[in-house]
Amino acid sequence: MFDINSFKSALPYGGARPSLFDIRIPLPAGMDLGSHGADSSRALTLNAKSTTIPTGTIEPVEVPYFGRIFKMPGGRTFDEWTTTVSNDEDFRVRDLLEQWMDSINGNVTNQESITQSQFGVTPAVDGIVTQYGKNGNAIRRYVMKGCWPSTLGEITLDWSEASAIEEFEVTWQFNWWESAAIEGAGREVLVEVDTIAQYR
Repeated sequence: MFDINSFKSALPYGGARPSLFDIRIPLPAGMDLGSHGADSSRALTLNAKSTTIPTGTIEPVEVPYFGRIFKMPGGRTFDEWTTTVSNDEDFRVRDLLEQWMDSINGNVTNQESITQSQFGVTPAVDGIVTQYGKNGNAIRRYVMKGCWPSTLGEITLDWSEASAIEEFEVTWQFNWWESAAIEGAGREVLVEVDTIAQYR
């Protein structure tokens, strides 16, 4: 039986909005971008126009028995994480990512230029997606551990797009993600705020 009040009670806060988010990608340790380093990292946060809360998957282990297949829970896998970035005329974010990838494996030298042991990747950081409530408070965070850019997408150039802003996609690899519910919009605090303070 249709009951509008029962439906409304399932969304007591009016639903989370996909436009209320930001991402934060700190600069890799040892990567020198000069005085523009912090500005480039901040520009990435401001210009990342879309991303995803990453998928979580437990792969099945298929066990045959008398002509039937039984599925048992197996290992945990983590898909790639993608972001779409608006490109400004200074190419600041694009330059940051190009230099980052070049430090992992140089276009010309075919060598890495930074040695860093974290997660066995050179260099890797923790990428952060923060979901905000409609009152502007952070309500949940996802942290991608050991994150690094693996694909820097193309920028489409087109004479017919006179009023469009260029954009490109970045694909990130990471080892696993961690999530935390945090204080916001008068909701119950599910995790101590101090445990995620390092990601503010």
